[in-house]
Amino acid sequence: MPFSYVELHARSAFSFLRGASIPEDYALRCSELGQQGMALLDIDGVYGAPRFHQAMKKAGHAPYLGAEVTCSDGARYPLLIASQRGYQNLCRMISRMKLRTAKHPKPGQEPAATPQELAEFSEGLLCLTGSEDGPLAQGLRKKGGRAAVERLQQRLPIEFVLVKGLPHAEAMRLYQKADLVIDQVLAGWYGGFAVEAMAMGKPVACYIRETDLQHIPEVMRAELPLIRLTPETIEADLTAALTRRAEWPRWGEQARAFVLRWHHPRRIAAAMLRAYQDPLSRFQLESV
Repeated sequence: MPFSYVELHARSAFSFLRGASIPEDYALRCSELGQQGMALLDIDGVYGAPRFHQAMKKAGHAPYLGAEVTCSDGARYPLLIASQRGYQNLCRMISRMKLRTAKHPKPGQEPAATPQELAEFSEGLLCLTGSEDGPLAQGLRKKGGRAAVERLQQRLPIEFVLVKGLPHAEAMRLYQKADLVIDQVLAGWYGGFAVEAMAMGKPVACYIRETDLQHIPEVMRAELPLIRLTPETIEADLTAALTRRAEWPRWGEQARAFVLRWHHPRRIAAAMLRAYQDPLSRFQLESV
């Protein structure tokens, strides 16, 4: 029976002191587990990719490639290649960061991409949340969003409630009382929580990565009712939203209409069915 789990964040022995298995071992293990595919993401390079790709194809499995790219902000970004353009962008970004670094760099001077380069070369790449040194964990440790809200509270009469570890009924009660809901400010897209809040008629704020907007229909992009935040400008973005508080009820109505049109369960089910029937086709989402 095929194993439904697909590992998307594995390192090989080419990632010194971070991985131990040679690429061929992963292909063998996939066969033993009945796992249909997996991804290899070595640190700051695609060193094991050729051997991994060849071994996986020979074994009849799907190889997914990418790399964990060190960034100057201190995080490692696990990047999956989604297209030929993505492979080109990943290689160019890694080449650029290594060409400007000495051959034997001192500690703290190792090759690293800048956040601007991650944005420049993002086309064709998918970013995972990562492990303890990934962008999500780093952001949670820094607590930048919470600090920004606390600074706003010193200037404006707002009440901030962090919903975490609560029973579902109590969490729903808090959502219903909220005037504004803040979803994630790191991942770069809105998720199920944002959809639920919009369905309640709540204005929702979150971080949307500009390059990812190309993956949804143009009319859907035009109607996207989210209050846009970025990790770097969250305080200014929330301040701007607070100055337009009188418009929140209208934004909430637009948010609910957006969910009913683009996130209707039957439409999502139909799109998912088409994707499963033809995995190589482009995912198409149609409005109600």
